[in-house]
Amino acid sequence: MMNRHCCLATVVDTEVYNLTLQNSYQFSLDAVASLEESGTGLEFNATQSCRVTSSVTMLQFLDNNIYYLPGVPYHGRLKLSSATGMPLKNAEVFFTVYHRSKMQTETYLTDDTGVASFTLDTSPWKDSGKVSPQPCQVDI
Repeated sequence: MMNRHCCLATVVDTEVYNLTLQNSYQFSLDAVASLEESGTGLEFNATQSCRVTSSVTMLQFLDNNIYYLPGVPYHGRLKLSSATGMPLKNAEVFFTVYHRSKMQTETYLTDDTGVASFTLDTSPWKDSGKVSPQPCQVDI
């Protein structure tokens, strides 16, 4: 039933969709409304859509080289965006590199475009076999 301002509000139970952070999801919730004015038979129709996603932020590498040379600094850029694609400025990004059961962590700050430039010291990676970089954004 509509209120005196001709507004209708409803709650959608999302439990049936099993929306947990363990399940990655992205879908659109579409609302379709049809209203017929009593007496005149005049009908109004409206459709609205809302994007639903498990993604809070997106962090991506920009034009980075997939290879590195031990002892030579590794340069790159990361872009931090909201789930809607808006750049997140002045946010801290923690970049951790795992090598030989050791951990090297650096903190970077995004600029006005949501981009953080980074430089990693590759000297400790010599003879380490596998190197695992893991950027992580924790503070907005």
